[in-house]
Amino acid sequence: MWSGSSAVINAPESITAMAQAMREAGSKPELEVFDSGDIQLAKMLIGKGVLDSPAMFQIVTGIRFGFEQTPQTMAYARSLLPADAVWAGFGIGRMAFLMVAQAFLLGGHVRVGLEDADMAAQPERFAAFASITLQYPDLAVQQLDGAVRKQGLRGAAINASVLGESFAQPRFDPVWAKVEELGAVLFVHPQSTPELAKRFAGNGWVSNLIGNPLDTTLALQHLIFEGTLDRFPGLKLLAAHGGGYLGSYAPRSDHACFISPQNCNPAIVLKKQPTEYLNQLYLDSLVFTPEGLRHLAAQVGASLGFIRKQVLRLTACLVA
Repeated sequence: MWSGSSAVINAPESITAMAQAMREAGSKPELEVFDSGDIQLAKMLIGKGVLDSPAMFQIVTGIRFGFEQTPQTMAYARSLLPADAVWAGFGIGRMAFLMVAQAFLLGGHVRVGLEDADMAAQPERFAAFASITLQYPDLAVQQLDGAVRKQGLRGAAINASVLGESFAQPRFDPVWAKVEELGAVLFVHPQSTPELAKRFAGNGWVSNLIGNPLDTTLALQHLIFEGTLDRFPGLKLLAAHGGGYLGSYAPRSDHACFISPQNCNPAIVLKKQPTEYLNQLYLDSLVFTPEGLRHLAAQVGASLGFIRKQVLRLTACLVA
């Protein structure tokens, strides 16, 4: 599977170990398949008795270099499954629900996840986000307005940059103004830092391990130092992964322009210390350890409190 700027590979040995662990736990795995090779691998493991039959498949379309989001591709993927397979299918972006419908028409099921059940049971606690075309700010403003006013969504999920461009640039100001006006929330989730792809190469999935938190850190630092959070003090931003590295080394921000004023723009005069802007931000709690969470709460204060699973996977797809 392709993710960001690198491939994610699950070797047969790894899948075998995961399948055995699930079997011991009494769980039945859902097999997400992104291309025809995934299905062939699953069938081989079924034949070896590693996976039980009938197996449960989820056909995923729209991922780069995988199954395309077309009726023909969904039908082709279905034709490759074992005859007794229990299956469903979906897409991403604006094709998400169209591919769900296509899978249903081909005899598949419609997956309803834990998030959907939670939303139905507790609508006051769970809400959906739109996906907006941020590279075209004027269009993004229209999409966000329609998503909130007409569809009842709470905001939008965005990347940590716009095709490599910092969204602290003034051309994005109309979007932040609209977010303030609507009282909406923007969930900032990174997609690694593609400019460093060469440095990230090698073992360890470093593009995700370091690239994702770094991407978020850069986004938030630019919003602070370019004065965006001064111009839009009511802007509600929720940053993934505890806000990246910002909360772990925030005090360094207060010394940058004092130590090296030649690297700072004299025309931008912040209204408070850079670390104080962290209190304007919302950060999720995906920091892996209790100690990490305690440190983040001490650094950021009462703005912390969202749980990532309540946000990330509830993103709705806004059809423009």
